[in-house]
Amino acid sequence: MTGNLTIAASSNSVFNGIIYVRDGNCQIDAPAIVRGAIVGNLQVHLIGSGDYVEVDYDPDVLAQVLQTLGQYRFSKPTTAIE
Repeated sequence: MTGNLTIAASSNSVFNGIIYVRDGNCQIDAPAIVRGAIVGNLQVHLIGSGDYVEVDYDPDVLAQVLQTLGQYRFSKPTTAIE
C-alpha cells in the first residue's frame, strides 16, 4: 500500500494475511486482530486502551499468501511485433 494505513478504533477488525505499508505509516487502534504479519517501511503503531490489538505471527497464513501469489499470472493481450 502506498500512503498511510489507519484502522479506526472500535472497528473490531480481523485480518488474515500480510499487511504491507511501503510509503507511509501504519496505525491500528483496538480492538483488532491480525493473523500473519505486518511489514512497515516507516512507523507501525498498535494502540490499545482498554482493548487489545493482537498480532499473531502465523507462518501457515504466510505460506498460504505466498502460494496464492505464486499462482497469480499477469494477463495482457498478445501483440505481434513487426
